[in-house]
Amino acid sequence: MAKLKYKLLITGEIRVETGLHIGGSEVELDIGGLDNEVIKIKRGDKRVAYIPGSSLKGKLRSLLARQKGYRKHRDDKGEVLLLFGSANSKQKKSSGHSRLIVRDCYAMGEVFTEDKAENTINRLTGDANPRHMERISPGAVFGLDMVLDICKNDDERKLLQTIDLGFQILKRDYLGGSGTRGYGKVNVTNVSVEKVVFKDDGEVEVTPFSDYLFSVNH
Repeated sequence: MAKLKYKLLITGEIRVETGLHIGGSEVELDIGGLDNEVIKIKRGDKRVAYIPGSSLKGKLRSLLARQKGYRKHRDDKGEVLLLFGSANSKQKKSSGHSRLIVRDCYAMGEVFTEDKAENTINRLTGDANPRHMERISPGAVFGLDMVLDICKNDDERKLLQTIDLGFQILKRDYLGGSGTRGYGKVNVTNVSVEKVVFKDDGEVEVTPFSDYLFSVNH
């Protein structure tokens, strides 16, 4: 296993610009209620919408793989493979563990949801089948929280550039479902990086990391 040199803490904001739908399990179905709720977490007596880290990480990997031309997971290589890892034993041996941790993104302030009414049309009969989708309303802001492991022989600049590229593509693509119907436009802003060094005497040193400035901020 590659020796850990230090960690980079990547934080920022994800701003919702069009209604965002990341589906959750429909535990409670009320008559006349929504057909498809957004995923939520319990906070006291309330259920609050959030962005799962798995959804964000999967989307970033998919977008970067498409940009690089990797058709299948086993095709991934370079920084994409280092960042996201692989279940393939041969790739694991060459790349080591996944370098990137993507945590769940929680709301920074109040989050509102909206009921979006839609119709699906039967092409043969022309009959409409109405449904109601719950979406996170535009204007919601979620905290971005990532941890990047930098190991011996890693090129941290290339890894950060690849994450930055993923953010740039995401801003021009979509997050969640129904993106081709206008859902899920987001903006990634105010991204900053801190360097965390773990010393042998148990001391932890945290300093700003200024060796790379995210272009997604501009």
